[in-house]
Amino acid sequence: MPKTIEQEITFSAPPEELFNIYMDSTKHSKAIGAKAVISKIVRGKISSHDGLHQGKKLPNYPGSNDSSILAWFRLEEMRFRFDFDFNFYKTKKGGRGNGQLNMVHANVPDDQYSGLKQGWNDFYWKPWEQYLNTVK
Repeated sequence: MPKTIEQEITFSAPPEELFNIYMDSTKHSKAIGAKAVISKIVRGKISSHDGLHQGKKLPNYPGSNDSSILAWFRLEEMRFRFDFDFNFYKTKKGGRGNGQLNMVHANVPDDQYSGLKQGWNDFYWKPWEQYLNTVK
């Protein structure tokens, strides 16, 4: 039976900056250390990790509000939801503010759950943190 991966990650960057990193091909590529193409139009093509992951940008989740930026994507048979929360606060380090990213990766096959769960940390969140440290 398919499983769901839910992760909540806080970065030392405002949520607007996190959203821009995810939605801009150049920034996204730099943040993950591999080529990414992110369409700016709904149903436009997206890919990451040099084309390993491919899909389409979906319309934003119905009922989204001003406190969140939502981006939906479909990659193969899996659904991804990226929710960038606008509730951020100033940090003691430079006052850039913190942004929280809530990620839900649904419809994960049982045999891929462990690898994908760890893969998000290894191939996205850790590289993002390193990238953010270089652009401060």
